[in-house]
Amino acid sequence: RCGASAAAPGPARPRQGRRLTLPGSPDGIATTPDGRTSFVAIQSGAPRVAVIADGAGGPRLLRTIVVPAYASGMRVTPDGRYALGAAGSGAVVLDVAAARSGSGSALRGVLRAPARVADHGPGAAEVAVSPDARHVFVTLEGAGLVAVFDLRAALAGGSGYLGAIAVGAGALGMSVSPDGRRLYEVSESGVVAGHRSGALNVIDLARAVRTPRRALVATAPAPCAPVRVAASPNGDTVWVTARDANALLGYSTTALARDPSRALASVTRVGPTPLGLAVVDAGRRVLVADADLADPRRAGSAVSVVATGSTPTLIATVASGRLADAIAPASGHRALVTDSDGRALQILSLAELRY
Repeated sequence: RCGASAAAPGPARPRQGRRLTLPGSPDGIATTPDGRTSFVAIQSGAPRVAVIADGAGGPRLLRTIVVPAYASGMRVTPDGRYALGAAGSGAVVLDVAAARSGSGSALRGVLRAPARVADHGPGAAEVAVSPDARHVFVTLEGAGLVAVFDLRAALAGGSGYLGAIAVGAGALGMSVSPDGRRLYEVSESGVVAGHRSGALNVIDLARAVRTPRRALVATAPAPCAPVRVAASPNGDTVWVTARDANALLGYSTTALARDPSRALASVTRVGPTPLGLAVVDAGRRVLVADADLADPRRAGSAVSVVATGSTPTLIATVASGRLADAIAPASGHRALVTDSDGRALQILSLAELRY
């Protein structure tokens, strides 16, 4: 129910964890497959991406890389070669090896959708990458589209733009299915049964790169401002944060294929204004960033820990600075949480969250 009250804090409160100060307000975050390096979009001062090294002593700031426009959602390609940040009408592309070493220019290129496609309200919000690291998908929030790019073609000097998929205004979070066949996307104002409402869209990845206009294969209702999405490692559940319901929604992927209108399988109340999420501990836990946007003091900003199981349950709440926003698993059984108002990263030990 939209407007539902936030859940009471979970029964366990692990210690807050170490924090890493950043040179500006963080937004999106992504970590390389080997867990060695994280990339954080900085949303204040000059447009930059912070490079975080994670070693035996824990995460530390290596450097920042100036980019042409403010980036938001970050993603690293599955092969670990490139880090991408949603920006402008597409994305900025960074070379991971150059970003780590500091030698040469780390900025490899910029993806741009044509102005006739993207010039409608807010621009790029999130990035997803195909399992073979060849194709990039970018949500264009105001235009209500998912733009599709050929990354190789773009880095070779071409535009790389292949087309766009209409998903509804307020296009935001995306997640590729574990088998690499589907792309899940949430839009705050999608079209479900002819009516505008929040939507969870299912996109066929193979069609998306060949005939983008025909790639949308299913749409399920996702009420109360869905903002981020993540798939479970075994592929049976898609998790969605519903910002205006203070809830984590669980969708059955089997039902999404058979009858999307009945795919919503669980609703778990979490903290106020949930935004980012991450599936950790082999799918047994979902971490949810509760931003508490309605409170100017951000007193309720925290990370909710949800045990998935047969009945998803809020089992713990971790205080998280002044505005918890995005979450990324990192090396050493840790998770990194951006604190936008506090200009910091919170470093959580996943071992402390196993109850």
